Amino acid sequence: DLGLVFEPSLPDGKLIGARKGSGNFAIVVHGRCAHAGRHFEDGRNAIHVLAEAILKLERLNGQRPDLTVNVGKVEGGGPVNVVPDLAITWLNSRVANDADQRFVEGQLQQIVADINQHNGFRAELHGEFTAVPKPMTDSLETLLGHLRDCGHEIGLEVEWESSGGVCDGNRLAAAGLTNVDTLGVVGGNLHSPKEYVLLESLPERTKLTALLLMKLADGSISWPIRSL
Repeated sequence: DLGLVFEPSLPDGKLIGARKGSGNFAIVVHGRCAHAGRHFEDGRNAIHVLAEAILKLERLNGQRPDLTVNVGKVEGGGPVNVVPDLAITWLNSRVANDADQRFVEGQLQQIVADINQHNGFRAELHGEFTAVPKPMTDSLETLLGHLRDCGHEIGLEVEWESSGGVCDGNRLAAAGLTNVDTLGVVGGNLHSPKEYVLLESLPERTKLTALLLMKLADGSISWPIRSL
């Protein structure tokens, strides 16, 4: 009927409502190697062509609100007296809605198609959106409202905001399941050596979740919302 996910909350204790979707991609460019001194004109420099594509990727940022494209890794080439015949870039994109996801997918396909129009070059696109956007639906807003009411009963202020991060909440929402995905501990600096947890948040989150479950069980909270 609903999902409760115990990802950590934000550092200020807020929950997350809407989430962006996330996709990981790689663009692989094949050129032609040649001696950079004797036969430079016979080569097809994969790094040069990929660099042009990366500039196009950067220009996607800002074309739509909340859309981001991050080139996170570039690899290619070898000895500098050889025209490189291989270059690869890996990138991540975050999108706020399905229309933006389709836009990014189309732009990536077009960038690769443009490379393939260059004589002597071949490009491939790999990857996909592995987490679709999680929008703020009426049912999610209602569920968050129930949590806020539960918080008031135990002296805990429950607020929420949107985030560019993704988690299993995205995948549950994509399957049609309304869920709150940040009922875990309060902390910060995720995925770093300075990651921390506020120990006093453990009993707070436990009480909040227990009260919600009890109200669902005894009918104080009517769920699911059949009309949504």
